[in-house]
Formats: sequence, C-alpha cells, structure tokens
Amino acid sequence: MSVTEADKNSYGFSKRLKLLIKVLNISHLEFANSIGASESVLKKWFNEETLPNLKYLLKIVQIYNVSLEWLATGTGNMDASITSDGLKIKTYDVELSAGKGCFNNDEFLHSTMTMSPEMVQQYGLNSNCVGAFVRGDSMEPQIKSGDTVIIDTSVETLENDGIYAFYYKNHCYIKQLQKLGHEIKVKSLNPNYDSWIITEDNISDFKIAGILKAHFSGKKI
Repeated sequence: MSVTEADKNSYGFSKRLKLLIKVLNISHLEFANSIGASESVLKKWFNEETLPNLKYLLKIVQIYNVSLEWLATGTGNMDASITSDGLKIKTYDVELSAGKGCFNNDEFLHSTMTMSPEMVQQYGLNSNCVGAFVRGDSMEPQIKSGDTVIIDTSVETLENDGIYAFYYKNHCYIKQLQKLGHEIKVKSLNPNYDSWIITEDNISDFKIAGILKAHFSGKKI
C-alpha cells in the first residue's frame, strides 16, 4: 500500500515499528518471519515507502499484544493491556526470599490491582508485570517486610546489575544481583546479611523470574 497525502497522519508508523522491535529485543529478521513478511517489505515500512495492510497490522497486534490504535495512529499506549483506566496487575501470594515457586501458578493468585496510567508511565510498567509480597528484612532499608513489589517477568536474563526476583534451588528470592564472569553475586541491602555466590557449577539451579520495577509499603496499594 503506497503512501499518499492522505496517509501523512501515519508517517510516525516507521518510528513506532522500530520502537516496538527494540522493546521486543528481537532482530528485524525474527520480527519479519513472525508476521509472515519479508525483510525487503519490512525495509519499505521503515523507509515509509509503503504502509502495511490490515492483515499485517492484525498479526502484529495478536502476536505481540500491541494496541492497534497505537500502532496505526500513535494514539494511546503501545501495550494493549493498558487502557484509559490503567493496567491490571495480578498479585501473587508468594513471599519473595522464602516461598517456593514464583508467579507460575494462579493457585497462588491473591488479587488483581489496577495501576493508574500515571503510575504505569512513572514506573515503566507493562502487561508482563506481576505483584508479590516480601517477607524478611534482608533488603531493608529499601524494601521492607510486608511490602508489595512489582516484578517485570519479561526480563529473563541478567544483563545489568540490579534487584531481581529469581529462582534458586526451588526457592524464590528478591535480591540485588551482580554478574561476575560466569558467577553471580547475590547481595542483600541490609548490612547484617552476608553476600553469597552462585557458582558456575550451580548456575543450572538459577533462573531469573523478573526485574524489580516498583515497590510499595504494605500489602495494599
């Protein structure tokens, strides 16, 4: 579909498409293959030589949970889960740092909370975010026992040092992680707790559950 004068309101499409692919952290080829398009067609979209037809738009929307309104016009939020009322986030009755399992079974679903559009923007929340409760004082003074934390479960690798929820030997923790070559240093913010190392030999017992996006005092937000 060629770009005409009538299409000028959609000229931001290429920027939105590039942003989406960047957020997804996939290659152009992976994205093109996922929606059944060729790289040459994708290049034409990038260069604003053509615009995708409805078939491709709907595929992008369905596969990546993107708002059609945002993709086509730039109005609203990229994430289709974020409405004018905000974002609904499942909160699990899984007490990080002690409880077994993380966010993988609705048997532990405690409640669903709605984050306002302002909070979604402030903390960079998305539809992959879940809530959980914290037990213990090892992350004080920043995170206290009984606090609610918001974890972005789309982050599954340790790319940068930060506070993560993670599985280790059938337990789920929230700690500060630091990558040291092939090893990982697990740090508490409370100086009364010692750091410990996940060695290369034990790395198979370790899995990132998500990265901390926000935390709130107490269980009620």
